[in-house]
Amino acid sequence: MDKDGSVRPINELAAHGKNDIDTMKVIAKILILAFLISCTNVNNDKYYNLACKAEKNGDYKLAIEYLDKALKIKPNDLFALNNRGWDKYDSGDTLGVLNDFNLMIYIDSVCDRGYYNRGDLLIHQQKYIEALSDFNKVVQLKGGGPLFFERTKNDFVGQPEKPETSLDDLFYWKGVANYYTRDYKTAFNDFSYCIKGTKYIGDSYYMRAFIYFNTGHKDLGCKDLENAALNGYKILDDEYKKYCK
Repeated sequence: MDKDGSVRPINELAAHGKNDIDTMKVIAKILILAFLISCTNVNNDKYYNLACKAEKNGDYKLAIEYLDKALKIKPNDLFALNNRGWDKYDSGDTLGVLNDFNLMIYIDSVCDRGYYNRGDLLIHQQKYIEALSDFNKVVQLKGGGPLFFERTKNDFVGQPEKPETSLDDLFYWKGVANYYTRDYKTAFNDFSYCIKGTKYIGDSYYMRAFIYFNTGHKDLGCKDLENAALNGYKILDDEYKKYCK
């Protein structure tokens, strides 16, 4: 429980509760591969493809060397900048990560992935207000709602011309940022959106449960914890007993 009396999630993925910083670092490393853009039908440059192979082998230092060469050939390659940024993150070059994401935005001010990447970097540094500024920019670039644009690779148009942000990723992490800035109403809407998606269903039920707990709706919170477990989120017995028994 925080000093103001609000309840914080205590489980490992969505919570960032006990040992916040260490947990976030673990999460970020797990997510890096998801943020890297596949080689397939993205870039025919040999150095980019070699970098992709190095990334798959976990050799991020080598991948950066190849991407440096790829970017000398094509300095405005947003896919290469995206991957190099996350490779630098795994290598501990926090300043270099930020520079690459800022460069993506400088090259293409309507490339939503640049803003999303920077927001994701900020949220894992617990800079929630700054992260929300970037996430909300992505929302605007994707149409502002209630309908959103999401360009995905398909058989008709192939790979999008620039890196794209997944709506599931966007609204889940925006929800986390809104939760920790205690904008529970917006966070509730973010997690409810994800519950209708495909990627963060269990995680979103889990986080939404704590919104219910913090707003005096224990029964609904316990129901969401149960739904989180039904959708693959590992709920600890002690955790469930703490809030629901």
